[in-house]
Amino acid sequence: MTEQELFNFIKDTYISDLEPTAQYDPSDAYSKKYNLNIELKCRLTHYEDLLIERYKWDKLKAMPGSRYINYTPKGIYSFNIEDLEEPFWQDMVMPKTTEFKNRNKITKQVGFISILDAKRIG
Repeated sequence: MTEQELFNFIKDTYISDLEPTAQYDPSDAYSKKYNLNIELKCRLTHYEDLLIERYKWDKLKAMPGSRYINYTPKGIYSFNIEDLEEPFWQDMVMPKTTEFKNRNKITKQVGFISILDAKRIG
């Protein structure tokens, strides 16, 4: 599943007024009706603990009504950022971007959140 397919699934199934945000916005989508900011991630492999970058965590925590929604081959998991405890942060060397052409490696601060803390929506 791509992020566009995930966006379409959420819009068609749960949040009919969902709209994409600008390219460099801290979230990928917004619902005015629910005052909800959503960050979308699609994983090719299923993990019990899903990665979140600290930069993204900090931005989502500062916005009201933030959700972090991840697709894996075993389901779609929606995290209410406001309800989560802050993860343990660690530095990892990773590609600068995952979906664009810049695959240069940089150090990112990341944490992991358990799918047990998510609501499965698909």
